[in-house]
Amino acid sequence: MIRTHAFPCWLPKPEADALNQESGRIYSRVMVNHYRVYRQSGEVWLSQYDAMKLTDFYDAQDGQERLLHAHSVDAAQEGFYKACKTAKACKQAGLPMPTIPEAQVLAHDHLEEQRHSGGKRRFAFGASQRA
Repeated sequence: MIRTHAFPCWLPKPEADALNQESGRIYSRVMVNHYRVYRQSGEVWLSQYDAMKLTDFYDAQDGQERLLHAHSVDAAQEGFYKACKTAKACKQAGLPMPTIPEAQVLAHDHLEEQRHSGGKRRFAFGASQRA
């Protein structure tokens, strides 16, 4: 069972929104990196820890300013893999699953790739072939 707990936030709204946006950016980057590796390799399902390392690598290369504490960054990165696990369990249980249109994911992937690499491949990695 998934439970949602709400609690009051005493931060000013602009600061809370900036932190929320940064968490979403990290989650999206993990998702894009994961599917980019999967699509380009055809077989490699990037492990959670390899994806975290790859995302940290790209952020360091881009000089991305850290707005979140390291544990909050890790939680945002782990969120994608928790969502994958939940989606798999829902699928096996026969529950309907909401999906993001593939075209939207591919468009976002293309924009991220152009923005971060200038059209050139900057990072050659040996992704593990763990399931």
